[in-house]
Amino acid sequence: MLSSMSKLFKLLRKNEAAQSALRRQLTTIDSKMGGANQYAQGNPRRAAFRFAGIGEKACALEIRASKTPEMSWTAQGIAEICHLCGFRVSISIRGNAPETGGISLESHADSACLALLLQGAFRIAQIGATLFVHRDARPDVVTLHLGEAVF
Repeated sequence: MLSSMSKLFKLLRKNEAAQSALRRQLTTIDSKMGGANQYAQGNPRRAAFRFAGIGEKACALEIRASKTPEMSWTAQGIAEICHLCGFRVSISIRGNAPETGGISLESHADSACLALLLQGAFRIAQIGATLFVHRDARPDVVTLHLGEAVF
């Protein structure tokens, strides 16, 4: 019992040393990148824009959902998450369902960076999101359509 405890303490000390070495490496890499990590800690809203590559002139996210309690709740949740990340969000609840079921994103080529970021977030959550990039979309808005068959 005592030898297993000493082995555990040795492993904990090795783990702490490895974590300390990784922190030093990350600090070195961060300083070479211009302090992006410190920038993100100081102002998380601006960091979200910087991470997305959008810059200060960020486009807005418009969420369009059908008029059901589930879609309204889903739209509110997505809006809250995006707002906490620093994005401007508006919600539009419509009586009719979007043409396509599930999730689709509509974007102009100028705001495709935000649309790709959102599509990647849905992909990480293992939710398919179709992305449409075209010239007819508003260049300052990415539209997220929530259909009936989302989940």
